[in-house]
Amino acid sequence: MAVTKTNASNNTSELRVHKYSAFIGRMYESNPANDQSMAEAVALAGGDDVRKAGFRGTGKDTPSGIALAYLVEKEVTAWKYVVSGVLSNVKLTERTQDNRRTIYLGLSLVDESGTDFISLDITSEAAQNLLMKLAKAEPGVHTSVSMFGTYQAPAEGQRSFAHHAASLKQGEDQVEVKAISWNDVVQPVIDQKLAPVKDEMDKESLNGYRTNVKNGIFLNIAKQIAATFEAYRASKQQQGAGDSEDAQSEQRHEGGQADAVPAEGSLEGTDTGTNG
Repeated sequence: MAVTKTNASNNTSELRVHKYSAFIGRMYESNPANDQSMAEAVALAGGDDVRKAGFRGTGKDTPSGIALAYLVEKEVTAWKYVVSGVLSNVKLTERTQDNRRTIYLGLSLVDESGTDFISLDITSEAAQNLLMKLAKAEPGVHTSVSMFGTYQAPAEGQRSFAHHAASLKQGEDQVEVKAISWNDVVQPVIDQKLAPVKDEMDKESLNGYRTNVKNGIFLNIAKQIAATFEAYRASKQQQGAGDSEDAQSEQRHEGGQADAVPAEGSLEGTDTGTNG
C-alpha cells in the first residue's frame, strides 16, 4: 500500500484522495464513507464551532483528541499517517464555491497499487510548510509525506499555540528533505512589502495585509515547483512514456477542469479555511 497507517485499509483503487484536517491534526483518506465519519467525529467532539477553533492536542478529553480517537477506531485515519510513492506531479488548481476562491496544492504519488493524490488549501499552514520542502524535492523519486499537528497548552497569562508541521522524505534511505529558509526566502519579502504601509494601518489591517503577502509568496513558490514538475512530465512524455495513469486519475478527480491559478502571486480574498 502507498498509505502506511496503524489501521491500514485495503483500498487499492487507482486513485485515493487524501486531505489534511487542521482540527484533528492528521491527514485522512477522503471518500463518501470517510467524509461521513469525519462529520460524525466533529459532532461527537462538539460541533462545527469547535472544529473551527482548530487543533487542541490529542488528549483524550480535548475536542481534537475525541474526534481523532473516533476516526482512528473507524480506520479513517491513524495516529501515524504516511502517504508514499513516486512523486510524479505537483500542481495548482483553483476552485470557486459560494463566491469564495480557493487554490489547492495537489501532489501525486504513484506505486503499483495506483495513485495517491494529496489535496491541500494553499493558504493553510500545513501546505505552506510542505511547500518549503517541496521546493527542494526531486521529481520521480520515491517519497513519503506526512503532516501532523502539535499543541502547546497555554501557560498562565499566555495563549495556546497550535502548529501544523510537514515531513517530506525521499530516496532509498528516506532522508528528510531540508526546507528552504524562512528567513532567507519569505521574511525579507514580507518586510519589504510591509515597510511602506506599517505606519498607515491599524494592527488588524496590518495583520491581514501581512497574511495576504505571505500567501502570495507561497503561491509564487508553488508555481515554481509546479513548473518544475510540468517540465519533468513533458520530458517523460517526449521519451515515450506518454500521459501517465496518475494524470488521467487527477483529471477525473478535478472533474475534468483545467488548472486555473492567478497570474500574479496574490491570494487576497481567497478563502483561508483549511481542509476539515
